[in-house]
Amino acid sequence: ATGGSRDDIVSGKVMESVSRELLRQVEADSYHCLTNMLDNAQDNYVMDSKGIQEKVFVLKRIIERLDTKLYAHLEAMEVEFLQFSFRWFNCLLMREFSLPCTLRLWDTYVAESKFASFHVYVCAAVLVDFTNELQSMDFPEMITFLQNLPTDEWDEAKIDLIVAQAYSWCQ
Repeated sequence: ATGGSRDDIVSGKVMESVSRELLRQVEADSYHCLTNMLDNAQDNYVMDSKGIQEKVFVLKRIIERLDTKLYAHLEAMEVEFLQFSFRWFNCLLMREFSLPCTLRLWDTYVAESKFASFHVYVCAAVLVDFTNELQSMDFPEMITFLQNLPTDEWDEAKIDLIVAQAYSWCQ
C-alpha cells in the first residue's frame, strides 16, 4: 500500500493511488481469465474446426446415456440438437442466463482447466433440468422453449446445482 500523511489520507490521495493499483491488477486478472476461457473455446470460432459440431454430437450422446426418455422424445419429435444448442455453445450460455448467473457459471469455467468439455456437461444438466416440461411438448413448442429457456427466476444457487450435476456426470 502507499504511505501518506494524515492530510493525504483525508483528501483521498492515498485511496486514489490504492484504487488505481487495484484496478490495474483486476484488469490484468480479468484479461488473463478471459484469454484462458477463449483459448479453451477457440474451436467454436475457427472456420475449419469441428468445434461446435463435435460438442453437439457429444451432448446428444450424453443425453442418450443419461436421460433415455428425453432422448427418445427429442428423436421422436425430430428435434436436432444443433437447432437449440448451437447458441449454447457459441455464447457459452450467456444468452440463456442473467448476468449474475452467467458470472457464477463462468467463474467455474475459469477454475476448470478444460472447461470446453465441461461446458458440454453443463449444457446437458440444463437440458435434463427441463426434462418433464420437454417431454410434454411437440416439435414447435420444444424449439421455442429451448431457444428461450425460462431461466429468468434462476439464481446463483440454481447454477450451483447445475454445475454440481454436470461435475458428477463428467467424472
